[in-house]
Amino acid sequence: MIKSRTGQSANQSKLRGYLKLLGVIFVWGGVYHVAKYLVLDTDVYTVAFIRFLSASIVLLVLYFKQHKDDTIVITRNQWVLLFFVGVFGIFFYNLLFFTAETLISANSVAILYAITPCIIVLLGAVFLKNRISVLGYMGILVALFGTVGVISFSEPNCGGKFLSLNLLHDLSLGQVIALLASLSMAIYSILNRKAAQMNLDPLCITTFSMVFGACCLFITFILFGEPVHNLLHKPWTFWLAMFYTSIFATVIGYKWYSDALHDLGVGQTAVFLNGVPLSAILIGVVLLGQPLSIGMVIFGI
Repeated sequence: MIKSRTGQSANQSKLRGYLKLLGVIFVWGGVYHVAKYLVLDTDVYTVAFIRFLSASIVLLVLYFKQHKDDTIVITRNQWVLLFFVGVFGIFFYNLLFFTAETLISANSVAILYAITPCIIVLLGAVFLKNRISVLGYMGILVALFGTVGVISFSEPNCGGKFLSLNLLHDLSLGQVIALLASLSMAIYSILNRKAAQMNLDPLCITTFSMVFGACCLFITFILFGEPVHNLLHKPWTFWLAMFYTSIFATVIGYKWYSDALHDLGVGQTAVFLNGVPLSAILIGVVLLGQPLSIGMVIFGI
């Protein structure tokens, strides 16, 4: 009976993890288009800092409300790890992400993100000693093949990079920066999982890594960002887009992603990220009237 209940609880936990990943796929798919609007007339340092300052405040309130009756004990090693989770997942990733958005199309940034799951799985095998079966490697290859197909049909020039013998030579600066953002997200995923293995709960990981990331972004904002008084004259559409980016894509998206890493592990969570480029393209089709070919549908499936 105990084993049965334990197995049932594990299955429910996995189901919650998969449902949250589906939510992450769509909110992160949407943020590529929203971010494109935000960086049209605002620098990346300002956008990134406002995004994570807002998210950090909300998460701190939620965290201390949840732990108001608990004694919070975080060791020095855990604090160090949380700092690096924030540096790679918040600071580096978002500066690279928003910079790429200023140089190439939102779809190009999203579909170059397709390499992220493969990097995550490989780093997980090396640093977390994750064992991947032959069937697992086949699944990763099928997912990557489908994503490259979607890329080739949505943006032929970008898709052709994956198949080019002169890949590094042909990449533009924006594409290189987008790929570096993917690497940063992969490192974040591995460090996030490592933090979970050190018995830090997902809300703790999300909250304090975001606070550390926001502190780093504050430095670049002070050095290179817009004057604060300029922000007071931004249109309401800017703040609406910032609300979506800060709350839906950041507070909810990062929290659900951490939950999935905790419940499902790195490998299964990473493969789901192949859905982010596809959801970004579908959102562009439905909401922005971008074209959709039968080839994109087939490879997306």
